[in-house]
Amino acid sequence: MTLSLELDELRSAMAGAVVGPASPDYDEVRKVWNADHDQRPVVIAQFASTADVVREARAQ
Repeated sequence: MTLSLELDELRSAMAGAVVGPASPDYDEVRKVWNADHDQRPVVIAQFASTADVVREARAQ
């Protein structure tokens, strides 16, 4: 499965936002308060509910 398909699957399963490097708001979303750590994660999942957290915790 490609990353694009995996992100689409995650997006359809979550109430919150799923942001990948190709997303137009990726650079803004990935900013952290400590600029010494400039990370570029493959995906950023912004959980919107307890159900989002539980689903992902069980998937791991």
